[in-house]
Amino acid sequence: MTAFRQNRDFDLEVMGQTVTFRFDRALSMLTISTPASESLPLTYTENWLGEPLRILFGQLVFPRMVARVQSDGQAMLAVRPSPSWTRDSDWTALWIDGAAGWDKAGFWTLYAALLTHVASARTGDGRNFEANPVTHFHEEVIQAARGSRWVWAMTLASSIEGLVSMLYPRGTRREDADLEANTDLICHIRAWSGDHAKKEAAIRAVQRTAEITTAVAMRALVADAAITRDQVKAWQKVRHAVMHGNLVSPYSSQEDDETLIALADLMRALIRRIVGVGPVAGDAARPPNA
Repeated sequence: MTAFRQNRDFDLEVMGQTVTFRFDRALSMLTISTPASESLPLTYTENWLGEPLRILFGQLVFPRMVARVQSDGQAMLAVRPSPSWTRDSDWTALWIDGAAGWDKAGFWTLYAALLTHVASARTGDGRNFEANPVTHFHEEVIQAARGSRWVWAMTLASSIEGLVSMLYPRGTRREDADLEANTDLICHIRAWSGDHAKKEAAIRAVQRTAEITTAVAMRALVADAAITRDQVKAWQKVRHAVMHGNLVSPYSSQEDDETLIALADLMRALIRRIVGVGPVAGDAARPPNA
């Protein structure tokens, strides 16, 4: 954990609140604390504080001990199970410190942006008590890193598609969609006297042309320089293969490793886009060792 190398406190301003980090090097123990507030309330925040670390380090980082201290000095303590650190999933980390040149400021900018995204998210029921979708997608990739290369490929491809849908929710209209032409074509199809099932399939196909698909969304992200064409090609290659039952080789090769690395970089780029922090120079994955 290169961002926590010294035995000293570090204060980070997030959503108008001070989040304090204290790392005890001798005990290898990181403590994170913040006063309860409207933006970072009790019960929710104790889970939220760990979510950016899971994404940044590519590890299942969960609070080992949680303490809620009241103004009268009384406290509630809870000890929780916490998975062990594993090098198997290091390559999934958002923060690749070697490539980032030990950019501490960049690390803290990312942590703040991730925590702000997590704490600001809302569902139909209000605040998110469970992990944010970005965190959840990353958790799946972290856990998949302990499986086979085929599992890596499937999980990365699916998680990437989920992240794209967060940027462009399914059903979003294309700005260049010709809705009048679509309506005319649908009316023409409905007037056809052929098989009903085929008519409905054709109508759905026409309707989808007005929506932003994953492929269309990725083209827009390439145009915005948020992701690269090579990353999209890697996703298309894997998506069309693994999702149709084609096995990925269980053995490492330069070509397959480059594809998996491109997928991991694509995932990183999408997360940065979602939280509004651009890539750093040389931001790239470590090759997966398998």
